[in-house]
Amino acid sequence: LLGNVIAGVDRIDPQGTRVRLLVMGPTLEQVKALLQGRDIPPSVQVLGRVPQTEVAKFITTADFSVLLREPARFANAGFPTKFVESLANGTPVIANLTSDLGLYLHEGIEGLVCAGHSVDAFVDALNRALALTSEQRLLMRKAARQQAETAFDFRAYADELSRFLQKL
Repeated sequence: LLGNVIAGVDRIDPQGTRVRLLVMGPTLEQVKALLQGRDIPPSVQVLGRVPQTEVAKFITTADFSVLLREPARFANAGFPTKFVESLANGTPVIANLTSDLGLYLHEGIEGLVCAGHSVDAFVDALNRALALTSEQRLLMRKAARQQAETAFDFRAYADELSRFLQKL
């Protein structure tokens, strides 16, 4: 749903002075095709393919990462690794709740919850993000990292897994 994210950013900041969206993965040509002839807004920078070794530096410096997914069977069956990657880097997430993301993403704590995957829902969340103080964003960063350590770090489960394997 990258098209919805780009449309939302463009609606909030058509001049590109308040928001900067970095798009990693899709090429410039792919993003242009997605926009069906519309220009890429000034607030959007398409980086294309980024080596995995460099992805963390972009995520770490971002105020938020964005993850919009359709509430389809595939989205509810799997868990997005990009979500975990963002939290592990201490970057809050703006996302709609699919699969069991609601167990790990709480409004105003580890990020912001979109009411849905539409442009309007994303615009609402982005407006809330822009209204946050630097202190609130810092607290979200800390909570995001803490959630990653608590819920996704393998070391949190090592003892339990060891006990299980010893019983086999």
